[in-house]
Amino acid sequence: MRICPIQNCAHKYNAINHTKNNTAPNFKSSMREVYKNQDTGDTFAITGPDKIGDAKFLYSNYTYFFRSGVPVKKDGKDWLDFAQLLDEEFKNAHHVNIYDFGCSDGSEACSIAISLIEALGKEKAKKFFPIMASDADYEIIKDAKRGKFDCTMEDIDAIDFHTNLNHKKYFNISNIAHPIYYKLESKDILKNTMNFKHKDFIAGLDEIKGKNNLIICRNFWAYMSPEKRDEAIQKLKEKTDSTSRIMIDTFDKEKGIGAKLEEAGFIEIQPNLYKPKTKIKRAS
Repeated sequence: MRICPIQNCAHKYNAINHTKNNTAPNFKSSMREVYKNQDTGDTFAITGPDKIGDAKFLYSNYTYFFRSGVPVKKDGKDWLDFAQLLDEEFKNAHHVNIYDFGCSDGSEACSIAISLIEALGKEKAKKFFPIMASDADYEIIKDAKRGKFDCTMEDIDAIDFHTNLNHKKYFNISNIAHPIYYKLESKDILKNTMNFKHKDFIAGLDEIKGKNNLIICRNFWAYMSPEKRDEAIQKLKEKTDSTSRIMIDTFDKEKGIGAKLEEAGFIEIQPNLYKPKTKIKRAS
């Protein structure tokens, strides 16, 4: 779901020269903005350029399929290379827990699932499913659970690029009587590959347990308070071990999150992909 200004959508998908999103990324999806009334404390959402007076801005929504910035190895170019990288990083795991925080309308979780199936095959990809996707926005999670997406032709181009021109393998598509937007509905092949939950990032981190975890938390750190950032990084430190990986975005690194992770004892093993430093026992 990406109801956004035309200038932010008007690009053809290019797997190598990804278009950078300069619109505020977030925990949510589409251009649905949420505010808090300073007098009553009530929250409300708008989907257009309505004037909101003195209301306090809380967050906005913006997402699309196959969003740029995923980790790849040196010569990697697209999400299929990202899937191959995950296969390599977790080659010894029987099952991998993927936590997709700030999942918005589910476009990113779908992109991950499609990439894993296309790159590894359906059977081999099973160990990465279900992807546990969550978002702090209750309304957007309801949309994600329906498996229906409003999209542009650029989204369809991106899906085609990663599926050998076969978006129909994963979605039914229909025009919604609009010159730009289409409706996608996920097919059975994506059934059981994703679970969606209404959950705040900090609270969601408390539920992480076990080994072989991929924690995706990207494009929203800049909109957290410094105190919440520190709390989240401390929880990441507590919840991860040598089998865990943390994925952020270049946008987050530009805001200093990569440096904060390194200060907390993580190392960047591929662009935007981190793991805890291995603790070496000293000889007695």
